[in-house]
Amino acid sequence: MNALVPSTSTGIRSLLISDGAPAYVSLAKKKKINLLQCNHSKGIFSKWVKVHKRNWAHTGGVDGYWKLVKKSIPDSIRSQVQGKRNGLLFQYVRSHQWRWEHTGFDLLTATGEAVRSLMR
Repeated sequence: MNALVPSTSTGIRSLLISDGAPAYVSLAKKKKINLLQCNHSKGIFSKWVKVHKRNWAHTGGVDGYWKLVKKSIPDSIRSQVQGKRNGLLFQYVRSHQWRWEHTGFDLLTATGEAVRSLMR
């Protein structure tokens, strides 16, 4: 499954919010998604723009979320195994994302419903 898509199922255009790293410019062009960058090296951490009916966007939320994701990954998991990307790392990230998006729900029921929908 590709996590970066040009728009959601409801037609909302996807937006990548990032720091000022140059790699995001080509990524956004390649995936045909909107890009909003806050250049941390210039002291810019937020921008006041209209984003999906909200009046501002900032990288603080992204940075905070990544901090939570990193805490959910055991220290024993390495980013590479024998010179190749460790697939287990991505599984931990997706697991954290699933739990985050289903906070307040019965995870067993939510998982069962998701699996059932895939089998239709």
